[in-house]
Amino acid sequence: MTAEDKKRAETLKLGLQGTSETKLLIDTFHNFIRPLLYPKKAALRPAGSYSKWHDPLECMYAIAALRKEDGLFKPAENVTQTFAVIKYLIRGIMLYQAVRVNEQDHLIELEQ
Repeated sequence: MTAEDKKRAETLKLGLQGTSETKLLIDTFHNFIRPLLYPKKAALRPAGSYSKWHDPLECMYAIAALRKEDGLFKPAENVTQTFAVIKYLIRGIMLYQAVRVNEQDHLIELEQ
């Protein structure tokens, strides 16, 4: 996680605790989750060679695929549900981002 990711996480935490002055908590959540689910640009990754363990989504996949009983990874057919959930989560984030951008375009037109 980057410093910006940590700052967004803290803002979300404050919003969920009801101590934030954010207008819409959904915007706060969107601002937090979107960078975690979008591919990281090379400039935003930690210095040095790339490791999948620097990517929060890769770590989440690995943790979700572990079996509690023996610490080994689940067979592929037992983790496809996780990928399906993430697929629809990413689609929802992309749709919400498109709505936000579209609304901003309309606001810019009205101001001119």
